[in-house]
Amino acid sequence: MHENLIILGAGATAAISEGGLPIASNFFCSTNRYWDDHRSDYPHLVLACKKVAILKSQNISFASLTLTDVWLFIDTLLKYHSATRCNNAYNAMLLRKRYLAFAEGLPYYLSPEYLNENYNEVCSGFSPLFSTLEKQIYHTVPQTDIIPYFLILAGWELKHLLYKTYDPSNSLINNSLYENLIDELKDASTSVLNLNYDIFFEKACMAKGQKLQLANEDKNTDKDTIYLCKPHGGWNIKHIDHYIEPCCRLDDHIEDASFDRGMSLEIRPAMIPYFESPDEIKAEHLSVYPGVGKYFFDQQERMKEMFKTVKNVVSVGYSFSEADLHVREIIKKLDKKGEKNLLCILKGADPKEDIKNLWGFDNRAEENGQFQYHDCGFDEKSIRKIIKFL
Repeated sequence: MHENLIILGAGATAAISEGGLPIASNFFCSTNRYWDDHRSDYPHLVLACKKVAILKSQNISFASLTLTDVWLFIDTLLKYHSATRCNNAYNAMLLRKRYLAFAEGLPYYLSPEYLNENYNEVCSGFSPLFSTLEKQIYHTVPQTDIIPYFLILAGWELKHLLYKTYDPSNSLINNSLYENLIDELKDASTSVLNLNYDIFFEKACMAKGQKLQLANEDKNTDKDTIYLCKPHGGWNIKHIDHYIEPCCRLDDHIEDASFDRGMSLEIRPAMIPYFESPDEIKAEHLSVYPGVGKYFFDQQERMKEMFKTVKNVVSVGYSFSEADLHVREIIKKLDKKGEKNLLCILKGADPKEDIKNLWGFDNRAEENGQFQYHDCGFDEKSIRKIIKFL
């Protein structure tokens, strides 16, 4: 495995797309050129956002509504409904696992106690809504049970809106930051952990002639090749019913026309939410969806290996937030994690102390350059810092 690891988070995508990080509270009203008002396209998602905002406002510790809040609400409620109303053992197992592993990290309105008492109130208003999008999924998802119909469409709309926001074929995206970084990474023995769905880094590699390989079980150490791990899937990972097929070329992507559900076959980007614990996919790997589960399980195993073996870690636009418990748990369990070198490229200094504590660094680590923090975002200056650090 390579000795250098670059982690790409949502902040990296925001930097090259010249936009801010989208949060649910401004999901449909941001002035950013990629976040126009499309309420009529995504009516189920709009209502889900409003519902979570109301539920969160009842809590004393009110915080800004995030997309993670909305996704976690949709997914947990869907599992709860499937387990209690449809007697689905598989989703009941996943729900128990979530409650056992992350009970303290879940919002109060998703606890079993709250849902058991207030379920009908939480789901009030859920019904089929008209969308101006022309997509088959609105007609092919069964409406026999209104609540899962609503939640499935709300989740699909969230994914599709993200897809349209960071459209893989968008020629307006300025990839020069990635391309300039890649120019400097020649012979750097580097692996990349991309936690985003987009493929802008992959497209930059293709533009610069950089060899790129999706990380697999082969522990290659070819310095000329960047090994890429995508544990959350992405626009270039094809999900066909119960099977996952990485594209032949990593800069290929699923077309918008395929981001849909047909009458007999469903083809879409393979995506897994990055809230709480994507390790839940292990259950699918072991039982119901081995074709899908194997991809995500294998990628997460590669991610764990990368953290174990690297010497230098660069985080670009990724803050190791508490919402990403699976990554934080990997780091907490690392042997001699305090002996690794870490450079964080972020916008603002808020997460600095938390990151330093997570990695076990003391004040001397900053003094000797073992832990470095650049709080001005991803730019040409930060690229120079990355190269000097590696």
